[in-house]
Amino acid sequence: MTQPRQETRTFGMHPNLLMDVIRKQAGSISKALLEAVMNSGDAGATRCEIEIDADRFSIRDDGRGFQNEAEITAHFETFGTPHEEGDAVWGRYRMGRGQLMSFGRNKWASNVFRMEVDVKNRGLDYDLHVVDAKHAVAGCQIEVELYEPLLPSDLDRTLREFKDMAAWVSIPVIVNGKILSTDPATASWDIVDEDAYIRIASSRATLDVYNLGVLVTRMPAHTYGVGGVVVSRKRLDVNFARNDVQRSCPVFRRIAKHLQAHANQQNATKARLTDAERQNLADQAVAGEFDRKTLPELKLITDVAGRQHKISVLNQFNSGSPGRFGSQVVIAPRGDQLAETAQQRGLCLAISQETLERFDAANGRELLERLGAAMDRAWGHGYFSRGYAQIPVVSRDSLSDVISDNHVLLKARELKPTEKLMLETLTYSNHYIASAVSRSPLVAHSGMRKLVLGVSETALAWTDGSSFIAFDRTYVAQQMKRGYAGAYQLALTLLHEYLHDSADTESHIHDHAFYEAYHELSGDHDSDPVGRAAEAIAKRFAFVLQKEGRKPSSAYLKTTDHNATIERTRDRLDLD
Repeated sequence: MTQPRQETRTFGMHPNLLMDVIRKQAGSISKALLEAVMNSGDAGATRCEIEIDADRFSIRDDGRGFQNEAEITAHFETFGTPHEEGDAVWGRYRMGRGQLMSFGRNKWASNVFRMEVDVKNRGLDYDLHVVDAKHAVAGCQIEVELYEPLLPSDLDRTLREFKDMAAWVSIPVIVNGKILSTDPATASWDIVDEDAYIRIASSRATLDVYNLGVLVTRMPAHTYGVGGVVVSRKRLDVNFARNDVQRSCPVFRRIAKHLQAHANQQNATKARLTDAERQNLADQAVAGEFDRKTLPELKLITDVAGRQHKISVLNQFNSGSPGRFGSQVVIAPRGDQLAETAQQRGLCLAISQETLERFDAANGRELLERLGAAMDRAWGHGYFSRGYAQIPVVSRDSLSDVISDNHVLLKARELKPTEKLMLETLTYSNHYIASAVSRSPLVAHSGMRKLVLGVSETALAWTDGSSFIAFDRTYVAQQMKRGYAGAYQLALTLLHEYLHDSADTESHIHDHAFYEAYHELSGDHDSDPVGRAAEAIAKRFAFVLQKEGRKPSSAYLKTTDHNATIERTRDRLDLD
């Protein structure tokens, strides 16, 4: 019969769990090498040399190494022995060496001690040898024969990753004969204080955080409103995997205040913001970080055309009379032509869906509620929440009741005589643009498209991306009356449509490649396709009007006189 009793017992660790810790804490060889660099630094090394190829790697340093068997038992054989205060720069858990063991057979040499480890084939058993003092190795030397050889691409990726991870280690880190690290004390920085070196780079999408020179994490730039690099000068509190900073870390909290203050000061008045900077301002606005003077001036509302509006644009809806954007708000995708046309006509403020995402709002009503609450916090009363709640939010489809989003192609018999002449003129200039687009290395598609006239309430021109380009009849007539200035606009529009390789009747979004090609071709001063097309349009239209016995507009007569004067001057000066 069991007798009642009580005793205090201690939890233990099964060997299988330790094997998992060794095998699974390292995600990559580059991370394992980084752990080795940190161990070298903690051992007082003044340099760390690494050699690596497809089959093996080695690490050598000139640190103090293992001084006696007691240290081997406590610090090599036993995982998790705690560090004493001040005995290490990076070390916290004494677990990192397991990452080296997980990738291959290890041979360690330090002073008179030799340790051989093969966790794949021998598990947790290892061999310890003590050699004669004349064969002692100063510091520590580790050789690893990989269980799985690296492919050339894997080796290249490992080297690139490791170079990035160890970029700001203060001691020289040498890989295959090349120094990869830079002492941060020798570099230039935007902010330097007792906690960190900080470099601001607004164009970067991430904020790279280094713990005493070793990469810990890459935060999205919108976290604090700035991209760039932070190298701490004091140890940061990091998680077990050393891939994130604990939010309770007092050092990083002070660093974060620097970053946020810089971002708020810079971004609140900046003319052009990155998406990350705008997102951070939105986060700060919702959190009540801006005063009543600054908050209304923040350009955080993006419309469907990509233009940015101040939060105060919403105040016009409570003025008692329709303003620039009518009396209602519409939410639509970026580039929606119907919504953009409605906004241009003063029927609504067409807010893009990306603004909803910026403020984590499910719909337009929720967006207005969040902006109203933010304004109320800045002003200390409930006026804005009540006012914004009264703003009508209508559906995008309701705009079809007042604006047609149809794009109608006109047949030849439907064209007026003058419109036929206009179309002939446009067609005469077509090859200048088509040829330039076909020759451009920035454009994947090519080929001449048929030009036609059409009717659209939402587009000046449109295309199916391959066979035709249509111009709105009213737009063409307006530009043709303006002489060369109008001809130039038509040529630019033609180029614009040629750069679309798919139908643009529903959405008119342009990526970086589109703008790069557009600016390259429109600014090509050598072949000048836009200028030549514009000149052809202006001259040809004046010619066909006169041929048909029609009187050109005064703008065209001025253009004709201007061209004649230039040609006579060129002849007199014998210019090419």
